[in-house]
Amino acid sequence: MEDLDSNIGSSSLMRFTDSTRSHHLEIRKIIAATAHGFVPRRIAPTAVSYLDATCSSSSEDHVIEAVVTILSVLIPLVSPEILIEKESANKSVSAAVARVLRFDTRNLNRDAAVLGLKCISQLLTVILTSNMDSAAWSHVSYLYELLLGFATTRISHVRKPSHVVIAEIMQSLQGTADIVPASEALVNLFERWWLPLLGGNGPSVLSNEAEPIESRFCLDVMKRCVVLMPTKFKLTMLNCFKTILELALHRNSITIRVEWILERFCLHPSAPKDVPPHLLLDLLCLISDSVTKRAAFDHEGTTTASILKNGVSTVYSSNWELCVIKLPLVFDALKVLMGIPADQEDHGYIEEDIDTAAQAFKHLIHTCIDEGLINQGLDQINKIASSKSEPPQPKELTVIEKMCATIESLLGYHRTGAHTFSIDRAFEVVLTMFDKLGSHSCCFMRGTLESLADMHKFADEQFPYRKQATLLLGRLVEEKIGVDDISIRAVLTQEELLGLLADYRDLKSKQSSQLSHLKRKASSIELMPDRCGPSSIWAMAVTVREISSTEKMTKKIKL
Repeated sequence: MEDLDSNIGSSSLMRFTDSTRSHHLEIRKIIAATAHGFVPRRIAPTAVSYLDATCSSSSEDHVIEAVVTILSVLIPLVSPEILIEKESANKSVSAAVARVLRFDTRNLNRDAAVLGLKCISQLLTVILTSNMDSAAWSHVSYLYELLLGFATTRISHVRKPSHVVIAEIMQSLQGTADIVPASEALVNLFERWWLPLLGGNGPSVLSNEAEPIESRFCLDVMKRCVVLMPTKFKLTMLNCFKTILELALHRNSITIRVEWILERFCLHPSAPKDVPPHLLLDLLCLISDSVTKRAAFDHEGTTTASILKNGVSTVYSSNWELCVIKLPLVFDALKVLMGIPADQEDHGYIEEDIDTAAQAFKHLIHTCIDEGLINQGLDQINKIASSKSEPPQPKELTVIEKMCATIESLLGYHRTGAHTFSIDRAFEVVLTMFDKLGSHSCCFMRGTLESLADMHKFADEQFPYRKQATLLLGRLVEEKIGVDDISIRAVLTQEELLGLLADYRDLKSKQSSQLSHLKRKASSIELMPDRCGPSSIWAMAVTVREISSTEKMTKKIKL
C-alpha cells in the first residue's frame, strides 16, 4: 500500500470497513475501481484526481450515498485555489452534488441528502475562508443560490437540512462583507414567493390558506436566519411579517409560522435592539389582537406568550411611553392564552401553555408597572373623588385601571369553563398584582377583594376553589391590608373577618405539616435499599410530585 499522503484512496478505504453497511461496500468499490483506472493512464492517486473521477462518475440510485460521502471526504483535502479553478471552469463539483440532490425522490435517502448539502457547505466555507483575493462572493454566489433552491423543495429530507446548512453559513459570515449579499439573496427568495401574495389578492389568499406551499417553506428558513441578517434586511423582513399579519383575517398556519420567527427574534440577545421599538410593538399588537379575536383554541400558546413577554420587555426598555399604552391589549391577550377551556383535549402541552402565559403576566407586572403608571391612576381616582358633579361624569380608564380590570377578570375563569390549572394560576397572577401595587392595592383592586370575599363565603362543596381564595385573601389581610382597612371592612363583617383569618391560619398549618410528612416519607423510601424495586420507584415519584405541589402552595402563602 502506498503512503497515505500520496494515495488518498488507500486512506479512505480504511475509513469505510463496515461490511454490514451497503454504502460502505459501494464506497470501497468506487475507490477501488477509480484507483484501478489510474494505473494505465499513470495518474497520481491524489485527492484532486479522485475528486475529478468522482465528479464524473455515475449517479445511479444505488451509489448516490457513496458518491456524496466520497465528495464530503475529498473537498476539505483539496486546496482552495484548485477548487476555485475547477468551479470557475465548469462547476464540476457543485454540478455533481446537484445531480445527487435532484435525484428521484423515491431513491434519495436522508443521509445522502444531508451529505450532499454538507458538500455545498464545505465548498462555500473552504473558498470563503481561504483569504485569497479571488475568493470574492462572485466565486461562490452560484453555490449559495443552488443551496437556496433546495430551501423550498417539496422533498422534506432535502429541504429541512438545507435550512440548517443555510443558517450555519449565515452564522459563519457574521462580521464579514459577504453577509450582505447572502442576506440579500435570502430576502429575494422570500419576495419571489411572497410579493404576489401581499398584493391585491393578499387577504383572500391568506385567509383561505390557498397560498403555494413554498411560501411556507420560505417562512421556515427565515425562522433560523432573520436574526443573523444585517439591520437593513431585518427591517425589510419584519415589515413583510407585519403586512402578513395585517392581511391575515384569522390565525392560521401562516401567522403561526410568523410567530415562530418572532419568538426566536425576541429571544435573541441583540436582534430586537437593532430595530425601531415602534415596529416591534406594532407586530406585538397585531399578535395580541389576533389572539383576542381567535375563534378557537390553538396549540401555540407557549410561543405567543413567550413573544409577548420578551418583546414587550424589550420595547419597554427602549421606549417606556410608547409601550405602556399598549399594555392593556397585551394583558387581554394573555388572559385568553391562560384561559384554556377545560374540555380541550390535552396532548401534554396545556399546562405548559397556561403556565407560560401566567409567567408572562407576572413578568410584565414586575417589569412594566412603575410609579408613573400608578400615580397616573391615583391622580384620576382623586380627581373623581373630589369632583362636585352629580353623578360623576363617565371617565376613560387609565392604563393601570385597565390592567387591574383584566387581572380581576381572571377570577371569573371558574364561570367560563376554564381548565383547573388556569384557575390555579389566576390566583398567582392576582397575588403578583397585589404585591406590585403594594399599599395602593385597595385603590385599584377593590373589585378583586369583593370577588375573593364572595368566594371565601361559599361552602367548600359549593365552590371547589374556596381554599385558594381563602389562602390569598387571608394572606392579603394578615400581611398587607390589615384588619382595620376600610376596603376589607366594606366586604367582610367583623365576624367574617375573624373566621377568614382562622381558616387561613389553619390551612397554613395543615400545609406545613403535610409538607413535612411528605419529605419524611420521601426520605424513608430513599433510605430502604430492600425496597428499591419498581413499586418503590413509583412511590418515590408520586411523593416527589406531592411535595412539589405542596411546596408551590406553601410558596403562594409566603410570597
